[in-house]
Formats: sequence, structure tokens, C-alpha cells
Amino acid sequence: LPPRSTPLYSSAAADVYKRQGNGGSGIVVMRYEWKSPAPTWYGNRGVWGGGSNGGPYEDTIDYVTISITGNATDFGNLSDARQYTAACSNGSRGVFGGGDSGPKLNVIDYITIATTGNATDFGDLNNSVEGAGSCSSSVRGLFAGGTGQINVIDYVTIASTGNATDFGDLTDGRKDLTGSSD
Repeated sequence: LPPRSTPLYSSAAADVYKRQGNGGSGIVVMRYEWKSPAPTWYGNRGVWGGGSNGGPYEDTIDYVTISITGNATDFGNLSDARQYTAACSNGSRGVFGGGDSGPKLNVIDYITIATTGNATDFGDLNNSVEGAGSCSSSVRGLFAGGTGQINVIDYVTIASTGNATDFGDLTDGRKDLTGSSD
């Protein structure tokens, strides 16, 4: 700006100057800076494990790169072929809990999302369940409900392996839940 520009006001978002000089005056925004914390972004890989295609249960883990459209790629395998498995993540580690492989399972497996490969044993849920719902934070993964309409909520600390711990109870026992978290 010409030296005749003088500050009009300054805020967290911008410095605004009043421009004076040849040809009149006007308002000029000199910079824009986002001052709030940036939103948390955990990565660019989506992962799915287990399921059934109408035949035997699957142990396949697939992944995609979320920012690029295209088909899934093989990631590795779960420890057991199963369906109705719940999953959660802390952004670097993915955890799969429970499922149906004929009998209901209490198995918890984990993967490192950035590195393809087979799942590794994490620990056990408190109950053998299929159709549980799950959600997570950057620290904890929660598994809730499941077949038999149980009302149990279990949690794991995602960064360290071990058996699930009782978190509390759902308001009603139910199965085939979905989960979400902020």
C-alpha cells in the first residue's frame, strides 16, 4: 500500500486499512488469518473388515483413499472370518470388536491404519456379541449393545492393547446399533 494508508481497525480475522490518496479512498483488507484451532483431521484412509457376500463369512479387510475415487484395495485379514463386527479408530489404530463367525465372538483385533497387513489380537470384549454399535474419541473406543439385546457399553483405550472395561449401560438393551462421535 502507499505510505498514506492508515490502520482503520484490527481484529482476530483481519487487519483493515483505510486507503487514502490519489483517486479517493476505500477499505482494503490486508490479511486474513484463521485464529481458531483447525478442525481435527485424522487421515485419508477408510477401512472395512469382515462381512458376508451371501456365502461364507469374510475375514477380508479393504481400504480406500478417501480423497480419490476408486475401488477398494486389499488391506489384509481379520483374525477370524466374521460378520456384524463393530469398529472404531483413534486416527492411527483401527479396532474391530465382536461379530458372528457361527458363534458370537468377544474377540477384539486391531490394525495400524497407515500400514497394510493382517489384524493382530487386541484383547476381548466382556460379552460375545454381534451387531454392536461403536464410536470413538482419540483415546477410547466404545462398543455398545448387540445380539441378545444386551445393554452393556464396553470401552478400550485404543492406543494400548487389553481387554475391554465396563463403561456403563444403554438405556435399553438392543442390537444392530450404529454409532457416531464428535
